[in-house]
Amino acid sequence: MEWWRWAVDEVIPSLEGFIGTNLINIFSGSGALRTDITLLWVMADASVYERGLARPDLRPYLGRLYNGWDLVTATPFVEK
Repeated sequence: MEWWRWAVDEVIPSLEGFIGTNLINIFSGSGALRTDITLLWVMADASVYERGLARPDLRPYLGRLYNGWDLVTATPFVEK
């Protein structure tokens, strides 16, 4: 629950305020299981993500966000 609170209260607002972000949403497919988390970050273009990785204020958020996912059992998001 602490991870969810942190993601919603700190990460989402930080990414929303980042220049080039059009939309940011976080979803859980199976309750509180972090393996079923989908983060939808709609950007103006691919350089937005690259600039986010390079920014010292966003880099710790992205690192902790990725660390919170079980990427081995996660399924890729496929728009239908």
